[in-house]
Amino acid sequence: MSLEMGVDGEAESQTMSVHEGTSVHEVVRFEDVYAAVSEVIDPCSDAMGRPLSLVEMNLVRRLEISGKAIVVGITLTEPTCLYTFTIAEQVTATIQARCGEDLDVRVELDSDLPNGVWTEAQLSGVAAARLRALRDADRASLGEAALLPVTAIATGSRTGLPGREEPARPSTDDNQRPRVRN
Repeated sequence: MSLEMGVDGEAESQTMSVHEGTSVHEVVRFEDVYAAVSEVIDPCSDAMGRPLSLVEMNLVRRLEISGKAIVVGITLTEPTCLYTFTIAEQVTATIQARCGEDLDVRVELDSDLPNGVWTEAQLSGVAAARLRALRDADRASLGEAALLPVTAIATGSRTGLPGREEPARPSTDDNQRPRVRN
């Protein structure tokens, strides 16, 4: 079976073939492989406290299943990604744990992104909504404190709080400067 993913994360084509000599019990189900890959969390999103799967981020570009050989094509969010090997190991381990240890899993990583860069616009609809909800919850928990920097910029106040005076600053007049004794 082969799946080619489009830029929007939708399947562009899907085919399945069972090779001669392969029994029904040896066939790896596409749904199982896809579910396994869906469990792999992007390490950077996890480190930021917003765990998103590679599938939710629309980074899985290709799944090919041929007998016991599986090829997973994944696009990295950044060409210099430090987690390249971690991602490949996690994808392999998750597929083998779910679908069989004897599978030959090959992960192909690239950084060929549409427009050259990954953006949040590429998130699946569900992931984008979840991320928005988490951010809204963060803002709500901060209350007015989240608005202070904007208020401070708008009013020119260092405190940013209405009705609070700024501390008096020393004058810069030459006659008022402290004198240093030798």
